[in-house]
Amino acid sequence: MKKRFVIVLSVVAVVILGAIIATVWLVPRNMFLMTFLEQMAPGAIPAGSYAQNLDSGDPDLVRESLAHLADRRDPIAITRAVELLQSTDDYIWLNAAHYVAACARQEAVPYLIKALRHTAWHADEETATYLRSLTGRDLGTDFESWQTWWIGQHPDTDMDWTSHLGFSPRLPCVAARETDGQQDGAANESQAIRSETNQTAPAAGSRR
Repeated sequence: MKKRFVIVLSVVAVVILGAIIATVWLVPRNMFLMTFLEQMAPGAIPAGSYAQNLDSGDPDLVRESLAHLADRRDPIAITRAVELLQSTDDYIWLNAAHYVAACARQEAVPYLIKALRHTAWHADEETATYLRSLTGRDLGTDFESWQTWWIGQHPDTDMDWTSHLGFSPRLPCVAARETDGQQDGAANESQAIRSETNQTAPAAGSRR
């Protein structure tokens, strides 16, 4: 009986140890497990694990890790995050900007302004909140107003305002092209209808 108890206790210990190893090593490296555990037990994953993920080759893992670090406002990976502001991934630089802003770092400001052109419009209010906090100004979510202000403060800026903005960036030239395309399409359709009518209408005085 005592031997059986020892065996059961050993099995339980192995299971617990395995769970600990999975939590410490496996979970932080798997986006889905990481997100699930963070929702079920916020703070269970060490911030250091998220910091290590910022060097991962998996862009989804990097994005999610930045988001969790921003939620915690933990500056543990701020140096790496500032570097990721230069990322060519449409969402890595955006999440890096929010994390850097959450840590009250001024490096985030021009990227937050750029974010107001990003496809991810649902983040505009959060972006505007960070901008107000970092600059002391309140220009809402108006990109042009913020850009004008920033250039006035930094006339020598070489900030790229137009690239890596997601699949549907809010750029004036894009909107103009879409509008022109719709107008051209309507004109072509109207012309096609007129041509079809001219082809099918009988000539005056003709008999069927």
